[in-house]
Amino acid sequence: MAAPGAWAATFILAVAGSGSARAATLEPIGSATYGAPTFVTSDPRDPDRLFVTEQPGTIDVTTPAGTSLFLDLTDKVLDGGERGLWSMAFAPDFAQTGRFYVAYSADDSSLALDEYREAATPAGTEATRRPVLSIPTNAGTTNHNGGQLQFGRDGYLYWSTGEDNVPANAQTLANLLGKLLRIDPRESGGAPYRVPADNPFVGTAGAQPEIWALGLRNPWRFSFDRATGAVAIADVGSDAWEEVNYATQEAGGARGANYGWPSCQGASGSTCNGPDFTAPLYAYDHTPPASACAIMGGYVVRDPDLGDLFGRYLFTDLCGNDLRSIDPAAPPPFDTHRSEGLSVPGPVSFGEDACGRLYVVARGTGQVLRIEGPLGGVCPSDPTQPPPPTSPALPPTPAADLDPPQTGLILEPRNERGSRLTARLSSDEPGSSFECRLDGHDWKPCGAKRRLKHLESGRHRFRARATDAAGNTDPSAAKRRFRTRARDR
Repeated sequence: MAAPGAWAATFILAVAGSGSARAATLEPIGSATYGAPTFVTSDPRDPDRLFVTEQPGTIDVTTPAGTSLFLDLTDKVLDGGERGLWSMAFAPDFAQTGRFYVAYSADDSSLALDEYREAATPAGTEATRRPVLSIPTNAGTTNHNGGQLQFGRDGYLYWSTGEDNVPANAQTLANLLGKLLRIDPRESGGAPYRVPADNPFVGTAGAQPEIWALGLRNPWRFSFDRATGAVAIADVGSDAWEEVNYATQEAGGARGANYGWPSCQGASGSTCNGPDFTAPLYAYDHTPPASACAIMGGYVVRDPDLGDLFGRYLFTDLCGNDLRSIDPAAPPPFDTHRSEGLSVPGPVSFGEDACGRLYVVARGTGQVLRIEGPLGGVCPSDPTQPPPPTSPALPPTPAADLDPPQTGLILEPRNERGSRLTARLSSDEPGSSFECRLDGHDWKPCGAKRRLKHLESGRHRFRARATDAAGNTDPSAAKRRFRTRARDR
């Protein structure tokens, strides 16, 4: 747990050679140091109330008065390698409900997303835990987890997941690994969360409807531009490339995008073998003398005190340590790349507070550092600049679906005696499941095509019923009577 401390005086790690019109500095937040920090964010109501997640499973809260434990999840978090507690996100209605969410490795074979509600004590907060979503992984795999949580301007929760060190996971719609996910995390009608109806793969056969984008290797960090809503996904590469994937709101905000891993990576377009991959906005390779091994994605700068960094996307590399930026609005961004002359020992994450100030987590020193300009970290208040954020309106909870589906049933004989038939089932509501019943036996799950064979001679009764995605079951079911003449072995 972090040690308590008051806000510190100016501490400039490096400013020489900065490309900014006004030199930025890095200021430690108080005298607190953390053992294994992974992410920093703030209370949406109070930008000076900062929350720092630590890999073993604790969350500390730092204010000008000091640092204290906010939540202890070490009994739920599996720590080791790249596993642990990765990030947290406050719900847009946090001021009214106290809801926030955490993403972590729960055990040797699953990633977890939980909801909590802030209480008066850490123990009280811990008691509010509600599991939202669990994603199976390969037992023993410790890396490529992803782990970022962010609420979008649409009020939905986005979660980046790695491909679990299995590249093929990134290209299949059958699982949630190597993806950017989008859900409404609020409990509804007994379900732990809802899938927005406009997610790109809702209704696609065999697809997990939570998927928003795919083809990612290890999207450890992504962010939304607080001024425009554009999404920037920094995908940690393999042995050669690191990349930044970027999509504006006007271009769909990455909806349905396939970023190509493992067929495509970085600027190596010649390796692509699919027609529908989306190229990265920016990429850099590991060629010496560059010090590169893993991109640490940041944010588009919206703090006007940071001079001509305003509007630029800020990022770094775990092995490079220097803060860099590109201009996402001035393609090709390769031509706008520059170093900002700031060096951070062991950077593992950026963060943004409620008034748009940016932070970087320095794992090498156990510090959280704020990036400041001449005004010394004052919250932006210039009305000519983008205003402080307001909580996005939550999408309305969809009206409960109480209408049962209608089941269709066709029986097709498959031999002359009628002792072998095929039952073809249908429903007027996509995504329905089916149950079947023969001659008064118990209802059993069945597919949309059910084969009936080895039937005894005589009369038979077959019934089928559909259940829709909301859990409504056809009360009347579909019924057919038929006769077989002889048993056909």
